[in-house]
Amino acid sequence: MPCFQPHDDAAYLAWIGAHPDGYVINTEPGGQGYSRLHRATCGTIQYRPPFVGPSYIKICSTSLEEADNWAFQHSGAPAQRCQAYQCWP
Repeated sequence: MPCFQPHDDAAYLAWIGAHPDGYVINTEPGGQGYSRLHRATCGTIQYRPPFVGPSYIKICSTSLEEADNWAFQHSGAPAQRCQAYQCWP
């Protein structure tokens, strides 16, 4: 399944609700600069709206490999993994 870029908070929250085993890249528009990969269940990307806007976008995927490929294609490197203790067991 290809990566999905939600264009508003409702679509983003619906996606993470429907894909709790998925992955989310939090990045700047265009995928350049700051880029962090989270599991869809990570609290750092669920509880502080707005989630999608002019400063940050979300790239969602059910595949870790697809998420890493997206980051590499847009920034030349895989997204850094979130360092929150609950994100990567």
